Amino acid sequence: MRGISLIVQSATRFSVVTSGLFLAIFSAAPSLLIAADIPVAVELLSGTVTNAQLVQLNESLAKLSQPEGVTEVSLSQILTLKQATASKPPRTAEAEKALTDAALRDGSRIKLSSLSLQESRLLGKHPVWGEMEFGRNEVISLRLAATDAKVDAAWKELSSRDLTRDLVVLRKGDVLDHLEGTVIGIGEKTIQFLLDGDEVPVKRERVFGIVLAKGEVQSPSLIRCDLDNNETILVDQVSLADGKWILSRQGQNYEADLEYGPISIDYSSGKLVYLSEQEPRSAKYTPFFGYTWEYRKDRSFEGRPLAVGQRTYRRGLAIHSKSEMTWQLGGEFRRFQTVMGYDPEISTASTALVRILGDGKELLKVDLVRGNPPHSVDLDITDISQMTIVVDFGTDEVDIGDRIHFGNAKVVK
Repeated sequence: MRGISLIVQSATRFSVVTSGLFLAIFSAAPSLLIAADIPVAVELLSGTVTNAQLVQLNESLAKLSQPEGVTEVSLSQILTLKQATASKPPRTAEAEKALTDAALRDGSRIKLSSLSLQESRLLGKHPVWGEMEFGRNEVISLRLAATDAKVDAAWKELSSRDLTRDLVVLRKGDVLDHLEGTVIGIGEKTIQFLLDGDEVPVKRERVFGIVLAKGEVQSPSLIRCDLDNNETILVDQVSLADGKWILSRQGQNYEADLEYGPISIDYSSGKLVYLSEQEPRSAKYTPFFGYTWEYRKDRSFEGRPLAVGQRTYRRGLAIHSKSEMTWQLGGEFRRFQTVMGYDPEISTASTALVRILGDGKELLKVDLVRGNPPHSVDLDITDISQMTIVVDFGTDEVDIGDRIHFGNAKVVK
């Protein structure tokens, strides 16, 4: 349950270690703080997941309340904050259809109840976060009409094009057609369009969507906020103040009440790289029975969610013996972390040998046995240029059932 907490800070000083987090409240003059009280799951850079109440959030730290006390955690150590309970739905499905779907070049996707284009600025109003403003070059596409399965694929293809001129997209039955030129204005009823040198007003009610030509954009914001209704916005800062969420993006601040806040805040950009996101420098496989088991990203060999023990992982690798994979790291990372074990669906008795090497030097050697608990890995890879994972036959000297999963396999800066 969300609410408001009244916190009294006193002139005390103490510290304890709890749930893997360092708790420190330092001497301060007595003061009153109005703070949020939001149940969250906090995933740390170390891989630890902790449940707590989010009390405060600013540009540098999150203050978390647990039964053991209040914990201040630097954002540099946080990967994600996820609300434990869903945000209040801000609108009905019918109201959703009337909104403009705006896709931005940094991966943001938001829905606006009003929209206009004035010179190089796109102005819109979000049903929850209020007035929003974006540079024209930040925008990929604007879908003005509701979509369906008959035109979804065509719209995705048009909006993925690398364009030098804008497209105004019209729907004719189950077909999307388009005009190519320059959008010079978007008004309440018409879209001003420059077509072959002539300015042509197009009735907005006729337009399915607009795809804008690619232009230069600013450096992207790095904090990803997932909102209700399948919306995502990348921002520079997320904070809580006076009982409201505040999203800061390129000089603009957007506010919403606590019940409408982000359902997930992802701080991981720039802190780590999942191996499944990076193509290996080399990948070698030596078949035992003549069948090549190529490694899989983020899924099992059967195409199901990647599981290690009783837990499933959104990211990771599935590697079969006998395989050797090498990634180029360039000395940019400090730690390699993963949880590894057999694919739980394997029922036959099996053993495998896993070796991890850094610049040719063995960092870890583990014998895995099907049915044994998962093995957690946290290796120092400071200054290592190349890291290699080898999955080899175990003591049985065959590859039957040797499907090894590496959950959340990542390198951390």
